[in-house]
Amino acid sequence: MSTYQDVVAAYSPYAAWALVEASGTDFAPYLGAAHLTGSGSFTYQTTGPIATSMGLGLAVGAKLATPALVSFAPPVTIETWIKLTVYPPTTTVMVWYWGNSNTNGNGVFVDTTTGNLVVYSPAATPNLINTGVALGSGWHFIQSGNTSTAGVSQLALDGVVIWQGSQPGGTIGNPNQFFFGGHSAGGANRAIELAFPALSFSYLSADRARIAFLGSSNPDAALAQTTVGGGDLLNLIYAAVHKTYV
Repeated sequence: MSTYQDVVAAYSPYAAWALVEASGTDFAPYLGAAHLTGSGSFTYQTTGPIATSMGLGLAVGAKLATPALVSFAPPVTIETWIKLTVYPPTTTVMVWYWGNSNTNGNGVFVDTTTGNLVVYSPAATPNLINTGVALGSGWHFIQSGNTSTAGVSQLALDGVVIWQGSQPGGTIGNPNQFFFGGHSAGGANRAIELAFPALSFSYLSADRARIAFLGSSNPDAALAQTTVGGGDLLNLIYAAVHKTYV
């Protein structure tokens, strides 16, 4: 029988984390080699979004950071399950951030007034794009992708692409990092829970968003639609052509 982690593995992520640690600030990957380093206060082994899974509670201002990446550029897909302890939030909630919060890169946060997901890119005009789609209470699955440094970006919620546009990626050079949760761009955020974050150097298609979310409820059916299971061929072709010519 397939598992949700098998579906994640089918897309060959740079790293993916189960966040099952019982203590500490070092979070080991179940795929890849990059550890996440935590700062702030955490609640460990909370009830996760999938049967038998676990979540990690992040207190106000807490965050998880990837190692400084020596060479990092799009295409990239980033994903995580997230649950807000208070919804709608009373202060801005940064879901993740990529790059330099003051000059470029991008991130996703939850708006305090509407509870909507907002794409944030300080180097873009406009630098804030409200998707008009509310996150909602309980656990939800969020994915974001960039096809190239200045190319198309997209945001998916629970397996459905809810926004697509042209926003810059993290192009600040070395080092470059991803942050889950709090970041200097977000200040002191509401407490949140995270589960199964993952980072891939590959394209986020609408099919991939749908298949990844399906993996949480029917991993066998989802895996059958990936390249590992013989499906998702168009996404594989796109990735190969993009890598060669873009």
